[in-house]
Amino acid sequence: MNKQFQGFVLAVILALFASVGFAAPLTDQQVKGFISTLEEFADMEENNEEFEDWLDASEQHSEDDVQLSMVDMLEQFKHHPFNRKMETVVQRHGFKNLHEWAQVGDRINAAFMHHAMGGMAELEEQFKQMQRELANAPDLTPEQKEAMLSMASGGMQMISEFGEKASPEDVETVGRHLEELQRVYDGD
Repeated sequence: MNKQFQGFVLAVILALFASVGFAAPLTDQQVKGFISTLEEFADMEENNEEFEDWLDASEQHSEDDVQLSMVDMLEQFKHHPFNRKMETVVQRHGFKNLHEWAQVGDRINAAFMHHAMGGMAELEEQFKQMQRELANAPDLTPEQKEAMLSMASGGMQMISEFGEKASPEDVETVGRHLEELQRVYDGD
């Protein structure tokens, strides 16, 4: 798969850190429709210069703002000419419009990452283990240890905040589609 599309998928995954409000739980049909749109976007990307331009712009923007949600990203690029073609694709897969698709995508990504993290308890244990290993690392200076701890603590805070965003119902629904999502995110 092209690096640009992988960048787009990365931007989608990074969207998990964004704040979004949720109403009804995700449905299996929404998850399947989302997966189908990503597959179709991957096919379109291979021979469409407009889509490559959109991906380039969104990839650059996502590098500048790690917490950019899919909804926010679409808002930033709402006047891009390729959005009309994207709108047609998402409608073909059961979404009213790009905004609804992006909202669903943000929720799917949050639930997907919840699964990928193995739950907060496991992640917190890994963080504690890393703290112990850093404390006993003779090859690192105190400054290096502090920098690593600071970075890891910031990451844990972001993950902790993220953990609150995925509803248990969404986590359950997305859990039934993990293999398909992983395949699409990996570009297989």
